[in-house]
Amino acid sequence: MHIRSRRSSLLVALIAFLAVVFILRPMNAPALPSPPTAANIPCSLLTQADVEAALGKGASMASTHNPRTGMDECRLKPATAGKIQEIIVVVLSAQGWEMVKKGFVDGKDVKDVRGLGDDAFAGRFIGYNVRKGHRYVKVFGPLTNDAAANDKATRYLAEKAASRL
Repeated sequence: MHIRSRRSSLLVALIAFLAVVFILRPMNAPALPSPPTAANIPCSLLTQADVEAALGKGASMASTHNPRTGMDECRLKPATAGKIQEIIVVVLSAQGWEMVKKGFVDGKDVKDVRGLGDDAFAGRFIGYNVRKGHRYVKVFGPLTNDAAANDKATRYLAEKAASRL
């Protein structure tokens, strides 16, 4: 019962995070998005060598657009599923970063991370969130990934992606 309660609270937190992201998006954004710059395309922040270092030889990297969130994503998959099934990378505006961070960092499940970008926090259910300048990169894996393997891979990929923001 405790696990089900924890999962539902994590799901509520994730939904709240996505709601904050959409609320904080500029209200005067153009109806048609302007062409994305390379640093706003998540897959442009990683190399095939980065992905293979994190997920093994033959890992794949695919740019996608998520119609539910309206965000471009980079979906990373190992050549064969094992401890990690998938990792997702997104790039977001850092507008409202402090509010988002304050809403998640609790010192238990979500903690500050030193040494990544200008500011960073991480937690198993929200991944690594690394701000550099006016943008931040979010690198996360589904809860079905092995926790230790997921943390190692997502931290490595967050470091690489943030260094290219």
